[in-house]
Amino acid sequence: MKQWQIVGREQIALRDVPVPEPGYDEVRVRVKACSFCSRTDLVYWKYYGLKPHCTGAHFGHEVAGVIEKVGPGVSGWKEGDRVFLRGPARGGGFAEFCIARTIALGRLPEALSFVEGAPAQQIPIAVHGTRKVQPGDRVVVFGAGSAGLAVTQMAHVRGAARVVTLDLYDNRLEIAKQLGADYTVNVRREDPLEAVPRLLGARPDVCIDVVGIPSVAGQCVELVRAEGNVTIFGTYHVEHDATFSLLQWEIKAISMNMSNEGSPQTAAEAMRIAERLLGAGRLSTKEYITHVLSFEEVPKGLELLATSPLLVPEAEMPADLPWNRDVIKVVVEV
Repeated sequence: MKQWQIVGREQIALRDVPVPEPGYDEVRVRVKACSFCSRTDLVYWKYYGLKPHCTGAHFGHEVAGVIEKVGPGVSGWKEGDRVFLRGPARGGGFAEFCIARTIALGRLPEALSFVEGAPAQQIPIAVHGTRKVQPGDRVVVFGAGSAGLAVTQMAHVRGAARVVTLDLYDNRLEIAKQLGADYTVNVRREDPLEAVPRLLGARPDVCIDVVGIPSVAGQCVELVRAEGNVTIFGTYHVEHDATFSLLQWEIKAISMNMSNEGSPQTAAEAMRIAERLLGAGRLSTKEYITHVLSFEEVPKGLELLATSPLLVPEAEMPADLPWNRDVIKVVVEV
């Protein structure tokens, strides 16, 4: 079978490899679509060999496809089932086939195409990452990339009274409004520490960092109300440390959570909720799919995403960013 692999820093190659066999409690998925994670996949590609966690990692984990073969011990799944994955996909998703554990499988609703299903990988994470949002809460979402837009929708579904979504790019903020944001703030025009309390009339109950850069974690701590919650959703791939005021933390008695599920049971629960919400049309990915490429165009996908300011340390981010960035979610049809 054909499989795209990261073979060096900013280098990929299309290789012929054996078709993988599923092990115990695993299935083989015929990949129909795989979308780029603009953080994980791009960071692995850019920092291959420079950061230990970026070398030897599987390339592509946002997968939708059809189960082609089930391994021993599998129950509840059969050949022909349409699925999306809560990664990782063994061998990587930019391939004709990949292997997935059953705990990572979600049932793809018939109403969704495989192209729409690949980015649905982020939906169960958004379900779990918004678990501290209560009905009537005032919620701030830092970031309107695909993950931030999934979180914006999920906060709305959970009954937030007001959702404020923040980003650098106007076009992303327009999509956030379509998907449930009551207010948006372009952080290059306005200071979120001033704009958010003005818009909400109070400090937010929950702040969710879906960016993954140090200054955002600090802003969440400063912005959230006393006894509020800060959830770290964005992955700190490039810079692993963030600095914030422990004095503020103590005085305000803030709680903090991460978006990752801590156990297979928690992951399974989040996936079942994601399946139901996608099937009911309460959550959607199609609004932020900006590019659909062929399997042969995987290198083009990397080129499209390589201009992301989040691929460099925060201190090196360019000041002259455009007001719109047309690339949000890039999906490859296999």
